[in-house]
Amino acid sequence: MTVKKKYSKSDTFYYITFTGFQWISLFEITGLYDFIYEWFQKLALRKVYVSGYVIMPNHIHLLVYTKNSKAAINTIIGTGK
Repeated sequence: MTVKKKYSKSDTFYYITFTGFQWISLFEITGLYDFIYEWFQKLALRKVYVSGYVIMPNHIHLLVYTKNSKAAINTIIGTGK
């Protein structure tokens, strides 16, 4: 379910999860695992640090920490998706 609220707090943790279209195993089918790990590094450049994660064939769970982030977490994660 999409939430239309902007979350812009800094120096805090966020729990994030998202799925592929109709729960199809898109991460597995397309081999996106390496891309996801590269995305974690790009998040760190934007001062969003992945503290924990679970990547499954059709969805992902993230626990991220924002540190002095200027942009809303919605925007940062949305750009990566």
